[in-house]
Amino acid sequence: MVTTPSVRTPLLALELKAELGSGDAILQAAGSYVKCVMDRSFADFWKKSCCPMILIAMMGPFLCVMGAIFLDRPVIEPLTDMILYMDQPEDAGERIGTLARLLQALKNAHDRLNTYYTSFEPRLRSYVSEGSTFTFSFDEPVSENKLLWYATSEQTRERLVIKFTKHYDIASHELLSEAGYAPHLYYADPPSGSKDWRMIVMKYIPSRSLHDTSAEERPFLRQDIHNAIALLHEDGRVFGDLRLANVLISKSEAGRPRAMLIDFDWSGKEGVARYPYDRNDVDILWSEGSKPGGTIQRSHDIYFLDGLDQTFS
Repeated sequence: MVTTPSVRTPLLALELKAELGSGDAILQAAGSYVKCVMDRSFADFWKKSCCPMILIAMMGPFLCVMGAIFLDRPVIEPLTDMILYMDQPEDAGERIGTLARLLQALKNAHDRLNTYYTSFEPRLRSYVSEGSTFTFSFDEPVSENKLLWYATSEQTRERLVIKFTKHYDIASHELLSEAGYAPHLYYADPPSGSKDWRMIVMKYIPSRSLHDTSAEERPFLRQDIHNAIALLHEDGRVFGDLRLANVLISKSEAGRPRAMLIDFDWSGKEGVARYPYDRNDVDILWSEGSKPGGTIQRSHDIYFLDGLDQTFS
């Protein structure tokens, strides 16, 4: 195990086997990573980080390099195939060059991990808004298959929802939030023009399911959704994924039920916002004319709005 010199955080695990068939060095390297994650002496780092680590498995004259991170469970992926690291005359020295580049890449990765851990700052536990720094602690994931967490503000003890996404339409969220048709947005990483992950911080709204609403309440909910979509369309915007899963049902301060829209990942200006290429075309019947990668139109929102009208009737 290789650790940082100063804070003793694991950077790299190496498992050696004398030959193929004498044990699975890949599985044992993965086991070493899991053991580190469970080690209480490193708990402070695991609370602030996805725990990146390099794993190397060597079996006889072969080696494999893997990368490991910890999300809600360990995620370990091979970064190379099984590489023969002995020279052969017929290679004319090319294998030596390949191995040299691999070793240099490993050194670069080691150095970057060392810098990451020794200068680590808990960015994912704070954000800056209007010149003030706000901190929070993560409570629990909202869902196992989404980058969405419940959190608690350390200043106000208010409950928050923290989301990580690569695209988010701040303008649409703020437009609906100001009108009471979306949770209050406390913070959103500005778009950087790259594929970087962005952090979104919003107010937690206690919700209930549609089945817990009465026939008398549902017309109010239906009208809220219509009003929210009308506001977006008047501003030249579209929502894109107007399904029941993205409708939050709560009570307003007046006591009557309130419907809010959540998940503005696909929202944006009409004709500019596009569907993701990996949208679910197997289980969901989309509007006629829409397609993966295609632009989102107002008519597509209306198509789902008509479907929600039937759901809330």
